[in-house]
Amino acid sequence: MTFATIGIMWLNQHALLKNLIRTTHGIVLANLLLLSLISFLPFATEVLGRYGVTSVAIVYYGLTMTLISIAFNVVYWQVIAAHPDCKKGMTLWGIVGLTAYPLVSLIGFFLPVAGLIGMGLLAAFYMQPRNVRAIMLEV
Repeated sequence: MTFATIGIMWLNQHALLKNLIRTTHGIVLANLLLLSLISFLPFATEVLGRYGVTSVAIVYYGLTMTLISIAFNVVYWQVIAAHPDCKKGMTLWGIVGLTAYPLVSLIGFFLPVAGLIGMGLLAAFYMQPRNVRAIMLEV
């Protein structure tokens, strides 16, 4: 699951950064933050593997995904700020991650299997081609 999740993140990051006209220091720093959080994901997966589908493991994984979602949005807004001609605003792509990951983590605290299923559904959402295209910069 983690490998697929990291692959999906790579697809989305590539879609976001592919048409950049200019790169700013803010984009580079935000992207570095994003990559550092993504590199932390195997540790959250280790907790899931070691302790199973328990409340603590699901919440830990969900909080990691929440932080990654926040970082993705920071990169997105840095890219938009560097390209004022682009008329993109907050998209469903950004709203889903910022709201659903914390919600799924909370659900996972009470119903760990439901939390795990929710994480899988979010991964499926983010790999849909229309959702990947939604964040592409149109300049």
